[in-house]
Amino acid sequence: MFGNIILTNTDTAGILQDDCGSELRTQVLPNDPSTKDFLFVSSNIIINGLGQAIQTDIGCEGLSEAREVNPFLRLMPRDASETSALFDPTTGEFIDKDETLRSPSFTNVDEAPADAFFDRARYHGAFGSDDLWIAGWSLLASTGQISAQTASSSSDDGNDGFTGDVVVGVAIALGVLAALIIGVIVYFMLIARSYQSEYDKMAGRKGADEENGTPGGKEVAMVETRKKPESA
Repeated sequence: MFGNIILTNTDTAGILQDDCGSELRTQVLPNDPSTKDFLFVSSNIIINGLGQAIQTDIGCEGLSEAREVNPFLRLMPRDASETSALFDPTTGEFIDKDETLRSPSFTNVDEAPADAFFDRARYHGAFGSDDLWIAGWSLLASTGQISAQTASSSSDDGNDGFTGDVVVGVAIALGVLAALIIGVIVYFMLIARSYQSEYDKMAGRKGADEENGTPGGKEVAMVETRKKPESA
């Protein structure tokens, strides 16, 4: 059973099913908790990316709908990888400063199955607005890649929906500034190297000319004079 989940930064398909069995593939949760041999994927899950939300091959029909919306994760790079500087996968409950527009991550939340084993969720995704439970023990935490921003302080100031954008914006601005500075430095280094090369060439030519008896690099014309014969 798959409900209340967020799949983001997908490239080809959020969900791809190309190898199916005899299970029932459905987006309606069976009422009878004893029902078996089914694959349930809620149509309320959030899939956000470049590719198709759900893709199934022939013979695997049954799943087709999902919410293709921005989940407003606080800090999740589009090209996220193990080398990304920071992550904060929490989701603010509101996406506006006045707290009137609720994030898609906090709407259309699925009810828990009719089984005491399950607890009712308040949001889509694993963390909500203030439960970044991977911060204390995960690999990302040990490598310092979990954002130092605390979800509680973000929710208190009413800027949940904008914090991630601000952080990303500042990071981009600093990156552009650093690139410009590096570009200017490289430009002047190339100019200095060009002048040095020209200077070295001129100095080399001058030295060679002086060795050949042409001081100052100028050619000296050799003039031959002959005495005119006296007339008889």
